[in-house]
Amino acid sequence: MTPQFGYLWQPDYGAGLPERVGSITTQEDLYAIVRAQCALEDGIDQTQPVTVTLNENGNGGYSCLIAYTDAQTNSVQALALT
Repeated sequence: MTPQFGYLWQPDYGAGLPERVGSITTQEDLYAIVRAQCALEDGIDQTQPVTVTLNENGNGGYSCLIAYTDAQTNSVQALALT
């Protein structure tokens, strides 16, 4: 959910999803964006699977559930974005 260029000292951080509100974006595009950002996260154990589930909310938007393994604790975490 971080805007592109949202962090002054980390200009490459952020997928820019807020900037896409109101534009036509396919479910496949959103899935690819979320997966690509997860691959950049140091806090996610990249040797374990990351599950991204997108569900249409009926208003042209999506909710997103991301399940991943925390790199430090080795525990599975879930993040829900609605």
